[in-house]
Amino acid sequence: DSSIQNLIFDRLTFSNHLGIMLTGSTPGGVIENLEDKYIHLGFTFDSLEVIQGTAKIPAFEVSQDKNISLPTSSIIDSALIRRGRLSLNLQNYTDLGSELTIDFPELVKDGKILSGDCNLPALNHSDLSFVLDGYALRPQEGKTLRVRTKVNSAGSGEEWLEFNASDSVGVNVSISEMVFSQIAGVIESTKIGINNATQVLTIPEGFENAHLSNASLNLEIHNGIDLPANLSVVIRGDKQQELSLTAQIEAGGPFGTSVTSLFEDQLESLLDPVPKTLTVTGDILCGDGQTHGIVREEDHLFGKLRVSSPLEMMLDSCQVKVDEDSEEVNDDVKDLIENQVNSSIMVLKIESHLPLDAKTRIFISKDRENLLSNPDLIVGPIYVPKGELNPDGSVKKSNSTVETINLSHSELQVFTGTPFYMAGLIDFPGTAGKTIKFSAVDFIQITSYLEFNVKNKKE
Repeated sequence: DSSIQNLIFDRLTFSNHLGIMLTGSTPGGVIENLEDKYIHLGFTFDSLEVIQGTAKIPAFEVSQDKNISLPTSSIIDSALIRRGRLSLNLQNYTDLGSELTIDFPELVKDGKILSGDCNLPALNHSDLSFVLDGYALRPQEGKTLRVRTKVNSAGSGEEWLEFNASDSVGVNVSISEMVFSQIAGVIESTKIGINNATQVLTIPEGFENAHLSNASLNLEIHNGIDLPANLSVVIRGDKQQELSLTAQIEAGGPFGTSVTSLFEDQLESLLDPVPKTLTVTGDILCGDGQTHGIVREEDHLFGKLRVSSPLEMMLDSCQVKVDEDSEEVNDDVKDLIENQVNSSIMVLKIESHLPLDAKTRIFISKDRENLLSNPDLIVGPIYVPKGELNPDGSVKKSNSTVETINLSHSELQVFTGTPFYMAGLIDFPGTAGKTIKFSAVDFIQITSYLEFNVKNKKE
């Protein structure tokens, strides 16, 4: 038979020379065959954990690998660090001095891993700091960074030291900053905010109240990042108009840029009335957390917004200003106007390639400030007939009209200004609810010249 007795050593104190005396007895009897007959007494430690004591501690070496999870859901194959800093706080909670070596096998620069050494006295602490600029990072399984710590101690020699099971050497790692210049892997979704990107619309003056019936909006997203993206934007006009757009953005290739175009022609909510500016706000969610890609710091992602229209519109009555211009005649002509001209005829040729009638006035003045409010000379209004139309309402060819205006000697003196200024206003009566069609080639052109009636010189 056999028997096992358990001895409990909890809270007992002993030295490293532990003696156990085992005794046994038998009442005696007859054994006819001694073969394979024996009594065996044995003693083993099932487990022994010391919580404290006093000892002469020999030299020892302890190594430990610890994995640090990166604070991201991305799976990083590799990355280049443009700027970063790693700090170590080392604590020695023992009565023994130690030599510490801390390695980071996943951080490599010029073929060498990031490594630090420190002489840490008993019951003391130390801080180390590392600049990570230019290091390559290759995390384990894309998510963890190893910290390999080796502690070497010469021991206490012949000195008796108190020790406790809670004695330890602590290594605390913190990364205060890590900016990548390149990263490859399965990148987590990253939100890029679009904050009030404003586009000014080019609208002919006087057409602010037009009702565009066939306009279109084109938003181009240029993606130079090797990741797909999702766009969600709101386009707002300065008159409380609003249009929402969503789209999937194609990933850019490793060596090129993808262009995703969004075309929208249902713009009644945005262009009625026509805004002067459009402001884009929203987000681009770059990466889907599943697609492998490479992102570099020089990669770009930007948009182009274009609103165009053939100006197929219903137009209310409006007024368009002809841009201000200046001119100057030479001294001989000035002398002629001042001393030898009795009267003059201004000849105006007005060519219209517009799909609607108009009236035009020309303002001429020596004083720029009063050009429109109190000019020296007003020519017109002159009726300008529309161009010849195609069946679809577009202009087939232009119509021209020639007007002659008689100018007195006093009215002619405006042309002696140095310089004199000119501007104009074109009045459109509106389309009475009917749709007309403008195009980029439509125009109105005014050409003028003076015919003088010159009196003879006295000499």
